[in-house]
Amino acid sequence: MFPFLSRTPPRAGLSKPTEPSWCILELFLESSTLKPQLMKCGFAVVMITALAVIAEGASITLGSINSGVFQYELSLAGGESVVFNQGQQVNFTGLAGVIATSPSNIGFTSCGFTDNSACFAEIFTSETLDNSGANPSTYDLFTITSTTAPVAPVDYTVQATTPFSGQVDGPSAVPESGSGFLTTVGLIGLLWPAMRFFRRR
Repeated sequence: MFPFLSRTPPRAGLSKPTEPSWCILELFLESSTLKPQLMKCGFAVVMITALAVIAEGASITLGSINSGVFQYELSLAGGESVVFNQGQQVNFTGLAGVIATSPSNIGFTSCGFTDNSACFAEIFTSETLDNSGANPSTYDLFTITSTTAPVAPVDYTVQATTPFSGQVDGPSAVPESGSGFLTTVGLIGLLWPAMRFFRRR
């Protein structure tokens, strides 16, 4: 009657499968194992939700590099918006060799830079950058000109009504040689428990 219950039960002495249907079935039939089964099912849901959250959200992205000029954009997911009020800033740190900055959006002005940092500030009373479509979109925001050739992750902070921060490629004195390896190791560490969970059948 219920297809998800039609799987042949495991033989005696073997581990029970941990597919979602068996997780749900065990919640009702084996009260003594309620907690561990709930934890297993919940862990899978949490992992999937966490990965979805990581993939969403506003961010600063590198649009292009041309002769030392780094063009930065605001990337928005479908239906997302960011509101800037007057005086709120976007700051870059961890840069190197900065010799000039320039806003690409009329709502921003450069509020100074040093060799290793750059600052941009909202000049309008309020400005909303939104994406009313279903697909991701971008807004050109700023350019940073640098004499430094190496490109590596640099930090940024955005003082919008809903602040956010992150990392984006930029002119940096810090080499990127180990960053890809560390990122890979970090992702494996994050996903390994989930991989073990789904392989235990």
